[in-house]
Amino acid sequence: PACIAPSALTASNVTVSTADISWSAGGTETAYEYVYQAAGIGEPTGAGTQLTTTSVSLSGLSSNTDYEVYVRSACDDGSFSTWSGPLNFTTTCESYTVPYVEGFETGYSDGSPVGGCLTQEDMSGTTVWTANSTTTSYNRTPRTGSWNAYLRYGNTDWVFIPVDLVAGVGYTASVYARQDGSGSTNSTVGISYGTSATADAMTNTIAADTGIVNGDYQLITGEFTPGSTSTYFVGIKGYMNF
Repeated sequence: PACIAPSALTASNVTVSTADISWSAGGTETAYEYVYQAAGIGEPTGAGTQLTTTSVSLSGLSSNTDYEVYVRSACDDGSFSTWSGPLNFTTTCESYTVPYVEGFETGYSDGSPVGGCLTQEDMSGTTVWTANSTTTSYNRTPRTGSWNAYLRYGNTDWVFIPVDLVAGVGYTASVYARQDGSGSTNSTVGISYGTSATADAMTNTIAADTGIVNGDYQLITGEFTPGSTSTYFVGIKGYMNF
């Protein structure tokens, strides 16, 4: 039979700069070639890197970057199979260091969800935190610069920021927010932190959910001291009723 391509390409243990790639043999072959490259380049036109195992550990990758992997069999008669792939994966983000300030001034598209190395979890509603440089209605004019981020009515959403913190060091987390409703019960903002980018992990309150009032931006702030040195996720929780 013709040289059979490998199957079941899988990426695991993906980090800021590494990833483990594995696959299943197509037949009785004992050698392979693989290629990894920036996502979207497409099927390789030349030779790849040779190896005799069904897995490889990639290193030296760039953080927060999309990659694709292709693998093909090298059979005993000297022939090669077709390429299997692409297998796509994205490396994780490098955590931020203190001081960290986010004004949404760079790296965002107007009207698009806040993303990149900031992740979100939508608790209720149909929209999420959105980067903004043009909309000024409903008190959406930026406090400083030309950008901000807004959350629309009928939503509860978290934004998580990965940051390296040191045990025993005191930190301050602050957020400026405003809304356009008449009462402070219409909207709240709170700040918490935890060990993963999920709402369930936000077990350490920095600033309790605080009612936001109509008019000028108001400062929501709190102090905290982590018990161990680690990469934490600081979560900003926004709520806006209907």
